Amino acid sequence: MSQNAGYRTGFPGLRRTRKLHGFFLRAACNAVCRGCVPNNVPRNTFDDCRIARSFIRCAAPLLHLLTTALVPLTATDLHRTIAGPPDAPDVLLLHGWGSSTVHMQPVAKRLTDRYRTHCLDLPGHGHSPPPPEPWGVPKHAALIADYIDAEATAPLPIIGHSNGGRIALYMASHASYADLVKQLVLLAPSGIEPERALSTRLKGTLARTIKAPFTWLPEPLQSPALDWLHHSLLWQALGSSDYNALSGVMRSTFVRTVNHHLDDDVHRITVPTLIFRGEDDTAISDRQVQYLVDHIPDAGHIDLPGDHYAHLHALDTVAAAVRHFLAHPQRESSETAPSDAASDTGSPAGSASS
Repeated sequence: MSQNAGYRTGFPGLRRTRKLHGFFLRAACNAVCRGCVPNNVPRNTFDDCRIARSFIRCAAPLLHLLTTALVPLTATDLHRTIAGPPDAPDVLLLHGWGSSTVHMQPVAKRLTDRYRTHCLDLPGHGHSPPPPEPWGVPKHAALIADYIDAEATAPLPIIGHSNGGRIALYMASHASYADLVKQLVLLAPSGIEPERALSTRLKGTLARTIKAPFTWLPEPLQSPALDWLHHSLLWQALGSSDYNALSGVMRSTFVRTVNHHLDDDVHRITVPTLIFRGEDDTAISDRQVQYLVDHIPDAGHIDLPGDHYAHLHALDTVAAAVRHFLAHPQRESSETAPSDAASDTGSPAGSASS
């Protein structure tokens, strides 16, 4: 019988941040109030001090930046769901942008009798804290590598959906992380540059043109000017719905992530790769999937009925094919599922699957 570890949540980074934040606020308020608030007075005493209250409102954003910089995000801060026998082979599952472990657990549950599955909430998603600064794909990959080193046994298969597939492709195609990856299972993976509509290309060009003068400003003026631009109605009109739904560090992280394309890197992937795509997927095209099949030496794909989340609509087929592939990693994946599996039924104009 499989042993389910359930939710193992670690947020020591957040706890350390709160302690540092509280320490700096107390010290600063004592200085501002000239000692009128002793160190041993309860926290809610600050609520009775108008000077301290005003100071906190002004200083809190700066102190947040300071404390998050002092306490970087680490692998222990990632929310994870681990299930399966402790001595079973590990499998890592990574969700897509704007999603969480919720969309990967149905697949994971079909594997836990034979594998120990690790479903992670990526930074800023689900129950995991956001990165302390805008991150791109390389920093996400480094964090995942740290998690594997600490919590799993490498090399291991990685199952990635959409942006999770992009991170998996990056890791398998770069020497720093390739030895951590045993197999790739990609569910509607992003990472290959899409063919953008003319309107999207025009929006991107206009956005870069508008932004250029702001980047020429000296730093004391540049940050607030860019912040004003990014909150303007014009900028929001140029942005995609995914972009406009975000703010702060996650918006910048989104731009860096979705604009990281791996067209020139995937030919270096040497591990067996199985790719799924929904026939009605409007986020990932058949051309993008075919590019991966053509450039990864040992890759094949399976078409599914459904959209960008086809792995949830055809769960029995996906789970059976994945189990077969993990047990027999040789090139048995093709444009149709194996017979035994089939019978076991990033500019603001980018989108999350760019």
